[in-house]
Amino acid sequence: MLGRTMGYVGVGRTGPVVVAVVFMPADALSSREAERVREVVGDGLTAGRIRLQVRLVPLAQLPELGGVDGLYVTQGTAGHPAVPLAARRLRVPTVSASMDCVQAAHCTVGFSSEPTVQIVISRNAAARDGVEFTQAFRMLVTER
Repeated sequence: MLGRTMGYVGVGRTGPVVVAVVFMPADALSSREAERVREVVGDGLTAGRIRLQVRLVPLAQLPELGGVDGLYVTQGTAGHPAVPLAARRLRVPTVSASMDCVQAAHCTVGFSSEPTVQIVISRNAAARDGVEFTQAFRMLVTER
């Protein structure tokens, strides 16, 4: 879902898209989630018209981060104030498997797959971070 979501940012992206996977090294759940994302994406994952690439970024390095097209927010980092600050500075979407992150407007997009697939966009987070999505994507998701 991360790859498809990133393909719908702005007017619809093409080519390589780099997402920083933000994690807390001292948090085992956060570290495992980051590693799972890296394993799934590998050296690059084609999703539609984009080729998704990921970089693991410890939360402490977020203030200096640059050169990415989005942030994937792992468990344990979703509520940290550095996440929306970085998203606003970089003008990129934040994506998480935590719906709580979206409900708190810390993340732009949240997704879940159980009991059914659900993708939710936080209008407030998107506006704050200067992020827009294609109309086609907005028709497929729930906006709050």
